[in-house]
Amino acid sequence: MTLVFPQVLLALLPLGLLLFFTARIAGPPMWLRGALVLCLVLALAQPELRVRAAGSDVLVLVDRSRSMPPDALARASELIGLLEPQRRPGDRLGVLSFGRAPRVESPLDARARFSGFSAAIDAEASDLSAALDAAAELIPPARTGRVLVLSDG
Repeated sequence: MTLVFPQVLLALLPLGLLLFFTARIAGPPMWLRGALVLCLVLALAQPELRVRAAGSDVLVLVDRSRSMPPDALARASELIGLLEPQRRPGDRLGVLSFGRAPRVESPLDARARFSGFSAAIDAEASDLSAALDAAAELIPPARTGRVLVLSDG
């Protein structure tokens, strides 16, 4: 459960003090007033319950710049090959490679197999920030997502 406006909970302190000092009545009426204030403040905070769909998304970001070791692509392919059979029902795996700009090698899919790196990449630079932004756009907000970064920096 999350709150849309959690800062509203700060109002509990002054409202609680106001009740304690001004509307002090012994017994159940005081407890009922306190419960009413608590319920009203929680309602103003707008609680949300998100039911997540089964499965999660894993997006592997592979740095293909020149600064990477010579066997980095082979290691990345091996790691992706090890991740593919580990998917549970509803899980999706995707691969995004990046140099100066990110490129989708394999979109998020529950059954697809990674066939290798084929996108043309400008290897003179590596823009990890742009790759992370692209990964955030690929993972839908309604799903749980993870990003695995394979890079030297």
